[in-house]
Amino acid sequence: MARFAAASIHGVAETARQKTTGSLVATRNSGALCGLRFALLLDETLEQRRGRLERILPPGDASPIYTAPALRCESVPAIQQAFQDSLAAGHEGIVVKRPESLYTPGRRGRSWFKLKEPFATLDVVVTAVEYGHGKRHGLFSDYTFSVRDGHQLLTIGKAYSGLTDAEIKAGTEYFLQHTVEDLGARRLVEPTVVMEVAFNNIQKSQRHESGYALRFPRILRLRPDKPVTEIDTLERVAPGRLPCPEILNDFVTASALNPQR
Repeated sequence: MARFAAASIHGVAETARQKTTGSLVATRNSGALCGLRFALLLDETLEQRRGRLERILPPGDASPIYTAPALRCESVPAIQQAFQDSLAAGHEGIVVKRPESLYTPGRRGRSWFKLKEPFATLDVVVTAVEYGHGKRHGLFSDYTFSVRDGHQLLTIGKAYSGLTDAEIKAGTEYFLQHTVEDLGARRLVEPTVVMEVAFNNIQKSQRHESGYALRFPRILRLRPDKPVTEIDTLERVAPGRLPCPEILNDFVTASALNPQR
């Protein structure tokens, strides 16, 4: 059975320095890391590269510069436990890597992947829009959205990804006709457009009127079938009210334990 090294996403994982080796000097006071006589290690496995790194920077956080913790997992339950432990520690998830994998710059594959908690979703209403940049210049592509709290609407986040170019263009035309207040690059709009947004988790925040903020929000779809009176409430956003799905066995098995293709 394949074996895996798992490390918390927020840890100091492999960096570009793992692709090279040489004489390394770590200065504790300044936190500077200097390298000399580098050699490419693209043909060495992750296990070999990490071994080199640990000989220079042992695991642990006793010094300003250290290698991320790594755990060898032999089964799906072991990966699940590492994942749950990471969430309990306040991280987003884990990075799962095959010890025998090579470093392949700019390429994705089945040897490395991030495993995060499945997204929860909310039905919200757009209350403000902003112009985008680049190819979205002149189009409203940033959407501030709100949840209900009794008869009032309270902002809880902002998202700018998930809609198609056609939806963004149509939305721009609509919001131009349904502006409540023009603030230049930003407009307050009539609360009529309902959308479903996915997110990683919820945290307390003074940035939004609701007192909460969604982490990594992404628009899943527009909900023209749902009236504003049926969007999610602030009560549902409160900690412990939203479901926290478990990691999916099928996903782990298909993505990690099958032989590399």
